[in-house]
Amino acid sequence: MVQASDSGFECELPNSEGRLAVESSRHIILGNGSELRRVLSLIEADPHHECVGCIPWKGTDPSLDPADPGLGVHLWLGLVDHLEDLVATHRCSVVLGISSAEERWQALGTLSSLSIEPASLISADAHVDPHVHIGAGTVIHQSVIVEREVTMGKGCLLLPGSRMAVGSRCGDAVVLESGSQVLDMARVGDEVHLGTRSTVMDDRIVGPSALILPGSIVTTDVEPNAIVSGTPATIQGEETSRDNSSDPAG
Repeated sequence: MVQASDSGFECELPNSEGRLAVESSRHIILGNGSELRRVLSLIEADPHHECVGCIPWKGTDPSLDPADPGLGVHLWLGLVDHLEDLVATHRCSVVLGISSAEERWQALGTLSSLSIEPASLISADAHVDPHVHIGAGTVIHQSVIVEREVTMGKGCLLLPGSRMAVGSRCGDAVVLESGSQVLDMARVGDEVHLGTRSTVMDDRIVGPSALILPGSIVTTDVEPNAIVSGTPATIQGEETSRDNSSDPAG
């Protein structure tokens, strides 16, 4: 369960048996690109929290690459293979800084194999009802609205201006891009990616690994792996590169 607080965010990490769930104000970001920077900004906005450093997701040895000027004083600490030791050494948590639903799903699997439970972060500028359930590893950015009785799985990402309406549910590693909405009582499966300003209408069901293209309005149920677009949204193809047949939590 994660609740917004005056200090910016407050994380109560699930203590799953056999998993490393470190309650900490110190974080390692596992990620790359623009989402890594957004998560870094979210942490730095709260004086009670600290970024220990970053681990590149699917990156090469960072010692061989030039320093990323966008990270300022923050250091690349090593590779994913070093993550378990780094978490134990620094007594910190891991936050996902990954923008793709498919790659967030993969990262959850990687962390599960290392017995690490990721931390959740909520912006102080998000509006989160206290009567919600938010899974470990979910990141909620500013101006996001999460209404009452919402249930979210692990490792989700809600970008600025997105919304989960009353009683809506989503699975693990779901991404809502800026301005996208899941309306009242709608259901969204694992690893679904909602493009910018797309909407899933009330009571609709979106199957796992579906891709909702930007600006689409989903008025009928969507099959797993479907790519949909338009107003109303219609099937444009099938996402064949994803495989969500295994549970990332093991």
